[in-house]
Amino acid sequence: MERGWLLSLPVLKVRVPRGGRWEHRRVDKAARLLYRQGVRRVLPLREFERWDILNARGLWAVDALPLYRAMAAQLVLAALAGRGEDPRNAAVVLRGDHVDAELAAAARKLCPLVRHLAVDTQRGGRQLCRELYWQYGAAVEPGQAGQDWLSVRFNGENCGEDLVLCAQPRLMGLEVYAPGLAVPEELEQAPLLTALWQAGLLSAQQIRIVPNKFS
Repeated sequence: MERGWLLSLPVLKVRVPRGGRWEHRRVDKAARLLYRQGVRRVLPLREFERWDILNARGLWAVDALPLYRAMAAQLVLAALAGRGEDPRNAAVVLRGDHVDAELAAAARKLCPLVRHLAVDTQRGGRQLCRELYWQYGAAVEPGQAGQDWLSVRFNGENCGEDLVLCAQPRLMGLEVYAPGLAVPEELEQAPLLTALWQAGLLSAQQIRIVPNKFS
């Protein structure tokens, strides 16, 4: 095990040979070493498949969902661009069981940018719509929206929305990218950007939404 830095992020590294009859034991030993050092989150390697061993030892992959949710408005605008729609003529509906902080933030950012915005939630939607009307003078509809509207799910049960920003995210073929940042090829990009963002080493303004070249 060795200490090091990854794009200004302090990390602990353990190198484990792949394959062979003792791979399980080697990965388990590495997981125990990391856990004893206080590590709980791991930056995922591409094509790494032994998460069952790491999870059993209390180690979990860095989850990119918090970053996706913080950049919900940017994802919506990128998704509209991917569909060839001008936001000024587009309609968007934000859905969930309740209004959470990320849904409310996305609504406030999108309200002055899109032609139609609806908030479809069981709790908190009408209050948010009133606040948006007072702030922007724009009528935001609570409840259902048309079938051709871009739909975004923030919480609750996924009902086939276009963008899903809860549980198992679905990004409509989009991904996060930081121009000028040399992400090691062996690491998955989104979790690393999330770790840098959460550590205050990368701002959301430095991150772009681009088409996923592997989708």
